[in-house]
Amino acid sequence: MTIRTLTPADPGFAAGCESVAMLFGRREAEFAFNPAIGRASPAFGDFAADPARFLPTEAAVILTTWADDLRPSLVRSGFTQEVIPWPAGPDGSSIFRRGGAGPLTYLEIVNEDDPKIAPAHLILWQDRAGLVGGTITAITGDAAWLAVMVVRPDAAPGSGTRLWQAFAADLAARGIRRIDLGTQTAEAFYRRQGLTTTTRAVRALRSRPGPKGPIWNDLVMMTGTV
Repeated sequence: MTIRTLTPADPGFAAGCESVAMLFGRREAEFAFNPAIGRASPAFGDFAADPARFLPTEAAVILTTWADDLRPSLVRSGFTQEVIPWPAGPDGSSIFRRGGAGPLTYLEIVNEDDPKIAPAHLILWQDRAGLVGGTITAITGDAAWLAVMVVRPDAAPGSGTRLWQAFAADLAARGIRRIDLGTQTAEAFYRRQGLTTTTRAVRALRSRPGPKGPIWNDLVMMTGTV
């Protein structure tokens, strides 16, 4: 069993990122979306051209990395802005909210190709059966933005904590002091690792089965130090 750290200059970095991202996608599929919340992820250009097309309800929450471009029209439409201060995350990140009666619409309008959040740090945890888990992180100065952290479903209890400890120790050894992230499914886990919730964007966005019914998870932004 090995836990390795790779950077973009190391052989296997891109393939490792792909493997970790694929495992993350499979684990995220275990969480259902709240059917009472409308969701869409329009391209920036499509939304900017016709916002009303994507906002069928009065109550809405928008997570975007295009805040500077969208602010004027959204404010005119009754939205308020909460800036997300991510030193290593995508610039222009904000939550826009508009209250109102009826169901909620949640939109993500983000620039996934922002070079600032290109993977810069990868942890691969492997055993004889293959990939146990890993992390994918962007780094700017002494700050990190955790894009992906995942362990496979049959990993031993405590594996997530073990992976976090390896991740945090490696970042600290590199002079990284701050970690930021957003999560729809793992707030409780990250709180156990010492992170603080800074923004609660959407309540009860995702759920997973529990012994007494669905366990609901909020979309939150979090921060911490190493």
